[in-house]
Amino acid sequence: MRPLPAAQGQGQSAPTFTPCPPPPSASSRQTNRGRNQCDLSLPQCQRCLDLRIACPGPRVGAFFVHCSQQQQQQQQQLSAALTRIPPPATSCRAAAWDRLFLAHFVESFGLPGGAVVGGPPTWLETLPSFLGRGRDGALATASIRSASMLSYGTWACDEVIRADSYRWYATALAQLGRSINDSRQQPLETALCAAVMLIHFETWAGTAPDAWVQHVRGAAALLRAAGPEAVGTDSGGGFVRAVFSHLRFQVFLASMQDGTLHAFARPPWLEAPFREQRGTLFDELVDALFAVQRCLFTVQQQVETLDLSFNISDISTVVGSLVEDAAGQLSAWNEKYIPLLRPAPHVGNPRGDELIVKLSSKTGPGLPEAALLSLFHAGRVIVSQLASATGVTDVPDTAAEDSRVILEAASSDAQGHSPPSSKLRPFMLLPGLKIASVWSPLPEMRAEARALLLDEQILASPMADIALTSEGYFSRLATLIKNPDEKGKVKSSLGSSGQELQPTNALEEQDRSLLRTVITIITIITIITIITIITIITIITIITIITIITIITIITIITIITIITIITIITIITIITIITIITIITIITIITIITIITIITIITIITIITIITIITIITIITIITIITIITIITIITIITIITIITIITIITIITIITIITIITIITIITIITIITIITIITIITIITIITIITIITIITIIALISMGSIISTISTISIMSIVSIIAITIIAGIALASTAALRAQ
Repeated sequence: MRPLPAAQGQGQSAPTFTPCPPPPSASSRQTNRGRNQCDLSLPQCQRCLDLRIACPGPRVGAFFVHCSQQQQQQQQQLSAALTRIPPPATSCRAAAWDRLFLAHFVESFGLPGGAVVGGPPTWLETLPSFLGRGRDGALATASIRSASMLSYGTWACDEVIRADSYRWYATALAQLGRSINDSRQQPLETALCAAVMLIHFETWAGTAPDAWVQHVRGAAALLRAAGPEAVGTDSGGGFVRAVFSHLRFQVFLASMQDGTLHAFARPPWLEAPFREQRGTLFDELVDALFAVQRCLFTVQQQVETLDLSFNISDISTVVGSLVEDAAGQLSAWNEKYIPLLRPAPHVGNPRGDELIVKLSSKTGPGLPEAALLSLFHAGRVIVSQLASATGVTDVPDTAAEDSRVILEAASSDAQGHSPPSSKLRPFMLLPGLKIASVWSPLPEMRAEARALLLDEQILASPMADIALTSEGYFSRLATLIKNPDEKGKVKSSLGSSGQELQPTNALEEQDRSLLRTVITIITIITIITIITIITIITIITIITIITIITIITIITIITIITIITIITIITIITIITIITIITIITIITIITIITIITIITIITIITIITIITIITIITIITIITIITIITIITIITIITIITIITIITIITIITIITIITIITIITIITIITIITIITIITIITIITIITIITIITIITIIALISMGSIISTISTISIMSIVSIIAITIIAGIALASTAALRAQ
């Protein structure tokens, strides 16, 4: 359950939120898809919209619309317009919510009843006719709900209603986009209704900078496509013409900010739409403002094409008639409508332009009255400044007084009572304050106007960009006109070069030609200089780019080399580490192998020793066994012999004993003999071995002696042979010498 915030002004019973009950005809398949879930959105839940049934909620209970006694007459007129909505076939509370939101939206404009009494219905009074049209009015219904719900939700501080207004805004945008792309286009009045309501949604929401301007241009494009004659002969019950009347002011604001002149300010659109039906006081004020804008646009064009032969008399000729026309329209509107808004005394003047509305601090005008007065005097400020600059003497200089009235209108409205929706105030009062801040002749008034533009409500509105910027509203032209040093002259900054040209009548034609030649030469030199500077900048840019690329390349190469070096170092460290590990492993392996070999050697030695020991033991055992066997055999033999002897010599024991004794003795003797023989053999063997060793030693010594003798003999024989040879040689020499001596004799 979500409570509705209490309305401002009086305590009221607050209705509550509750989901819509599912319709009796809803199928289980729809229930499973979730289409029977109420989303509690206003003024109809999405489920009821999808099922095309009357929505009984989502808020139930009574709700009231508060109306003070001062607003009763306006509410009665509005109620009459709202009752034109045809009652729905089934009970649907969406219609009641639509009436509440739309009534509040219309009331927020605060239009004075007397201004339109007896005239055709305004576009606001025609809005209820677009509700209740079913699918044919879906686009208009969505757009009306978006703006009216945002207006009401903001005033009532109801975030739920505000959130639903954004949903309807998105729906209206989507439907408007589809209708533009569809070959079966929406009726002109439906598309216009959607566009205008989207404009007012953006003046509240400001979803994007200048979003309201885009919708203004879109709505104006729809009207321009239809043509001025179609607007004048409106077949849609007067709604198209009423919207055109309303839209012209918004087009004026957008054009003033852009410094342009819209088609609506040109004769076809100023005449054709009002042939069959005369315009209201607001239409005539916008006509006068468009006339002022034509003056500004024309002067701006003349200044931008200004050369040295153009002087103040040319400006007066071209613009003077336009300034007088704009001043005349403002004067006519002043005499016709100002007494209806706030009566004021006249000061004797044949044209009546001096009429100034004296505002009372106690009974300040309502929002529309203050806005109308502000716009009227803003137009007069511009006309007065243009007339003073161009030498139009028929228009009095009332710019200072007009600026003061604009400031008083803004101040008194801020202190007075505004309608429930104060969001409209910045939209209506900002143009007058902006013009005063740009065009007022007195610096203190311009400063005060700029201070009022910084109002919290203005800064919080989508118009804040216009308030904060110093551009727009032909501000450059205003600066040139207000400059006291250039009074009677018009200057222009041609393009972006910043050069100022000053026309004068004192120059002779020859001087002018010479000056033109000098200017031409200066222009050529300037162009050449600019081209040279651009070329130098381009070369420097190219060199800089090449240098940057080179530096980047060097840095990249250094980085790559560093990375490669780091990788190499890491690789070397890794290889060294691996080699160290392998070396350590090898050393450990070698040590292990050596240890294993040592162990194996030790084991082998132990095994060999063991085997030798075993063999020795086996040999000893074998010998012992053989000896035992021999002994056993001997014993057996002895036993056998004894047995045989016993058997043979049972009778003769003495004989046997004797024989045994003899045998024993013989055996002992034999054993002793054998032992003696073995001992002798052993001794002989030892002696033989000693003898052999001795013989071998003697033979070795003899061999050594023989070898020494032989060597000595060989040496002796060699020495003797050498001596013999020497002797023979000597003898032979002596013999030869003797022979030779003998022969010689």
